[in-house]
Amino acid sequence: MIDQLEIAGVDRRSRDEMATALSRAHGATAEVLLEHLYEDAVKLVCESVGVDATGRRNEVIRRLLRHERPTADGRQQRETKSLTAKRRSAKSPNSESPDRDTDPVGAERASAPPEPEPIRLPDPPPGMMRVMKTELMWPGKYNEDGTLKAVPRVALPFQVIERVNESRATRESRKQRGPTLFDIWEQSEGDTFDTGWRNKLIWGDNLLIMGSLLEQFAGKIDLIYIDPPFATGADFSFRTYVGEEELTKEPSVIEEKAYRDTWGRGLDSYLDMLFSRCQLMRDLLSTNGTMYVHLGWDVFHHVKLILDQVFGGGQFVNQVIWKRQTAHSDSRQGSTHFGRVHDCILRYAKGDNYRWNQLYLEYDERYLDSHYRNIEPGTGRRFELDNCIAPGGASKGNPYYEFLGVTKYWRYSQKRMQELYEQGRIVQPSPGAVPRYKRYLDEMPGVPAQDVWTDINAINSQAIEAVGYATQKPTKLLERIIQASSNEGDLILDSFCGAGTTVEVAERLGRRWIACDLSRWAVHLVRKRMPSEVNLQPEVARSSSSSAVVRGRRRTRTRGRTRGRTMSGQTVQPAS
Repeated sequence: MIDQLEIAGVDRRSRDEMATALSRAHGATAEVLLEHLYEDAVKLVCESVGVDATGRRNEVIRRLLRHERPTADGRQQRETKSLTAKRRSAKSPNSESPDRDTDPVGAERASAPPEPEPIRLPDPPPGMMRVMKTELMWPGKYNEDGTLKAVPRVALPFQVIERVNESRATRESRKQRGPTLFDIWEQSEGDTFDTGWRNKLIWGDNLLIMGSLLEQFAGKIDLIYIDPPFATGADFSFRTYVGEEELTKEPSVIEEKAYRDTWGRGLDSYLDMLFSRCQLMRDLLSTNGTMYVHLGWDVFHHVKLILDQVFGGGQFVNQVIWKRQTAHSDSRQGSTHFGRVHDCILRYAKGDNYRWNQLYLEYDERYLDSHYRNIEPGTGRRFELDNCIAPGGASKGNPYYEFLGVTKYWRYSQKRMQELYEQGRIVQPSPGAVPRYKRYLDEMPGVPAQDVWTDINAINSQAIEAVGYATQKPTKLLERIIQASSNEGDLILDSFCGAGTTVEVAERLGRRWIACDLSRWAVHLVRKRMPSEVNLQPEVARSSSSSAVVRGRRRTRTRGRTRGRTMSGQTVQPAS
C-alpha cells in the first residue's frame, strides 16, 4: 500500500511519521485504506466513529463509506444541504453550464453525493504496533514505541597479546616487559601483505568486535562465511582427550552470559542474536561482497526471513544444499520422518555486481561411460563425437554448403571446417554419414557447480583433518565457497570461526582474513592449527588467557631454494 500511494522517505515502523504521511497523501482515501485493514481493525474504526460493526467485513466497510460523521449541533449536515442548494440555484436557462439532457456526464456529476471525509485509522493499543510490511516478528525486536531496536556500535580498542615473525630484538623486549593493557592495536597497517597487513584472530563477543571493526573496515570485507549455532541450545562446555584421559571444559563466566543471551528466551533470543549481528556484517561487506550463512534444516527458514529484511529479498542469490551424511539409521530407534542428512547454506550479495568465479566439478562416471567411451589409438585420449550441424538453420544465419558429400547448415564456416578436418578434429564415421566433431575429455572444464553438493563428506572422528571440534567443517567445503566468491588478496571474515577451517583455507589460498570467537577453546584450536595446517613457521608462539596476535612466514620450495612470503595473523580482544 505504501508503494501504491508513492510515499517515500518514511520510517514504516514509526507510527506518528506514517500517520502524518498518510494524511498528506492524495490517494489515501477511505476506500484505499479500509481495503488494507483486517476485520478486527475495521471494527475498531466503526467503534471510533459510532457505526454499527456487526456483519461481514465488506458489508461493514460499505456502511462506513456511506456514513457521514455527525457533529454535536448538526452543522455538517446543514452546511452540506446549503452547499447543494447554492449549486442548484446557480444553474439557470442562460447559464453556460451544459443541460442535463444534453450532457449526461455533467448531470451525473451534479447529482453525485459529496465525497465522505477521509477516515483516520485508530492508533494501535498500547504495547502494539501496526505492521506495514511482511517480516519475521519476535518479542523484543521492536521497542514499545514501535521503533526498531538499535544495534550496539561501540568502538573498543584491541589488546595485542602475541605477534609472530617479529625481529629478535622486539621479541626479547616484549618477553622481558610482558603483556600489558597498553599493548593496543594501532590500526596502522596497509590493505595488502606487501604494505604490512596482519591477519587477525580475535577472542571476544563478535557483536562488540564487529562494532569495533566498523571504523576501519566498513565496506571493505569481500566475503563473510559464518557457521552460527543451529538453535540447539548447546552451551560452551566440551569434552576432549589428553592421552587416554577424557577431560571436560566448563564454560567461563563470559561464555555463560553469552549462552543466556542466545538461548535465554529460546528461539526468540536466538533470532535476536543473529539479527543484530547480520546488520553489522552487512555494513562491513563491500559493494561486491558476498555472505554465506551455514544453517541446519530446523532453523534456516527463520533466518532466511531475517536476511531478507537485512539485505533485501532481491539480494538473495542461492540456497545451497550440502549433503553431509549418506544415511541415518535412526528409524530403528522409532523415528517417523525421512532421514535428515543435509545442511543449508544461504548466500546473499551486498550489491548486484558481486564477485563470482565459476567452478567446475568432475564428470560422473556414468556420464563418462555414455559420452566419452571412445579412446584414441596411440594417445589414449578419451573423446566423443559431437554434432556439427548448426541449430536454427537459415534463420540463425548459419553457413550452408557441401562438405564430404553432405550438404547442411553447419556450425563452422567452410574455411574453418576444412582446417578442423586437416587437424583430425572432423570425423566422418562412414561414407555418406554426417561429419562429426571430435571433442576430447581433457579439454573440457567439467560440470558447472550447482546448488546441491553431494561430493563433500563431513568430518568424522577418523578424518586426518579432524581436530576434535564437534561442529568442524571440511576444508573442501570452504575451498569451494572461498574460490567461488573471492580472489587472492581479498579480505574474509568469519565471526563464528570455531575450529578455524575458514582461517586455514583462506591462509592457504592467499586471502586476508579476520576471525573471532567467544570460546577460548576455539581460539586455541585456531592458533594451534596455523603452524601445522597452514605451514606457517612462527617465530613467536605463546598462548594467552585473553587474546593472541599471530604472524608467521609461509615457506615454499622453488628450484631447491626456500622462498619466504610474509603472511600475518592476529588474535585480539576488546581491551577492558
